[in-house]
Amino acid sequence: MTPAQCTAARRLLGWSARELGRRAGITGATVNRFEDGSSVHNATVAVIRQALHEAGVKIEQPGAPSPNSPVVAVELADGSRISLVDL
Repeated sequence: MTPAQCTAARRLLGWSARELGRRAGITGATVNRFEDGSSVHNATVAVIRQALHEAGVKIEQPGAPSPNSPVVAVELADGSRISLVDL
């Protein structure tokens, strides 16, 4: 997951960095550091990714499985999907 993907996913959910941090068990400042491109531990990225996943976020590598696949998608409780293709 890239910092841009994290920011996009968080914004699609309507979460602040503080809220994502709370759900991931880290501080909002740590989320901001990651999103700003600062170096963070792999374990930090893993807990952020897990918190986003639990909220219904799907993060894919650009072009996988097809060139037009969304890079970030959020599946909402009602079954609808919001996605971003270009970051």
